Amino acid sequence: MNRTEFLKSLGLSGAALLATVCLGSCSSNKNAPEPTSLPADGLTLDLTTASYNVLRNNGGFVILQAQKIVVARTNQGAYVAVTRICSHEGNERVSFNPTQNIFFCDVHGAQFDTNGRGLNSFGSGGLRTYRTEINATGDRLTIRNN
Repeated sequence: MNRTEFLKSLGLSGAALLATVCLGSCSSNKNAPEPTSLPADGLTLDLTTASYNVLRNNGGFVILQAQKIVVARTNQGAYVAVTRICSHEGNERVSFNPTQNIFFCDVHGAQFDTNGRGLNSFGSGGLRTYRTEINATGDRLTIRNN
């Protein structure tokens, strides 16, 4: 039996099975954690503490595990915060690459700009972003829902 005959022998049920397997492998994870919604007054980080001092330097970043958020200071000095949950398959693996000034997920290589927009096909769903505000003295960073 050649390949054409084999495919014809599968019929609709075989095609349906194949479609289910192919389409299901890259569907979003229904058990993926939801991005965090912050309290109305936001979340304030004290940049003078050892935990967040790295954010005083361009390219520095921290991962807030409990909130599932990555906070970074871009190479241009802007503060940005995005969800740690990748839009591709819901993996909680988004981090910041200061060399390229992008967010990325190390599971499948999704890449995102500092506004949360996807830079490749795996990142096409984008990332939830949060608003950041630095106080006048530069020692307190507040993260708020957009």
